[in-house]
Amino acid sequence: MGVYNHFSSKSGIVEALFIQGFERLGEAMITLSAVDDPLEALAEGGRRYRALALAHPMAYQLMFLRAVPGFEPSERAKSVAAKAFDGLVAAVERAMRAGLIDGETPTMLAQIIWASIHGWVALELCGIGFVDNPDRGAELLCEAIQLGLRPRPRPDPMS
Repeated sequence: MGVYNHFSSKSGIVEALFIQGFERLGEAMITLSAVDDPLEALAEGGRRYRALALAHPMAYQLMFLRAVPGFEPSERAKSVAAKAFDGLVAAVERAMRAGLIDGETPTMLAQIIWASIHGWVALELCGIGFVDNPDRGAELLCEAIQLGLRPRPRPDPMS
């Protein structure tokens, strides 16, 4: 009963765990600015995301895989999640400013990166991985994302 002295319901406990997970992820993403190379910062973001998921698989499932049926995060909780995403957006913006990646908007590219890493991690956590070395596979995914986001030559409108 002691836990209910701090939380009014099961939903309150789940909400607190959801927020805690995204705060942890946000801290990992916001410090990507300390990585000198903008492309390396993006790869490091993927590594950190995966490391947190593997270190806290139940929190990850709660945050991303709807592990608690019926749980809907509050607006406050969604705001904390958005702040975690903002750290990745800032890293994407830096790589775009440096001319290392290109795309529609930093938010769109960050969503593509996040979704790609999420897919790998979700499969890994669910035991649906078919590679012998998931660490190497995750690194190759980060490299593939970078390659896919490199600037492409634009057609000359005068041609």
